[in-house]
Amino acid sequence: MLPAPFPLDDALRARLVRFDACNAEISAACTVRYVPGQDYLLIIAAPQRGCDRCRPNIRLVLRDPKGGWSQDSISLDREAEIAAQVAAIRAGRVEMRPVEQRQLFIDGKPVGNAIPPQDAAVP
Repeated sequence: MLPAPFPLDDALRARLVRFDACNAEISAACTVRYVPGQDYLLIIAAPQRGCDRCRPNIRLVLRDPKGGWSQDSISLDREAEIAAQVAAIRAGRVEMRPVEQRQLFIDGKPVGNAIPPQDAAVP
């Protein structure tokens, strides 16, 4: 647990053992970076023991609107950057920044992924 040990409530414990996070069948070890009060946590799942070609996996889990933890997670790792990302997370070099994006809405409902602001778009 990073940056320091924190209590695991039942909802967080249940979320961490789901298949995409800290599950002993998938991962040899799991590190969770969470600061109580934040609306997200990061999970570093180490590769299975004996898998020489496997690499760690980094997942972002967000709080859901009801205050629990989302059942979805977002994979953040890029193969070429994974070692540096894991080291940065372990060293506490993590921050959540607000960014400006655009979203397409059709009939008042969001469609697709967020896109960069118009000035940032490449022609």
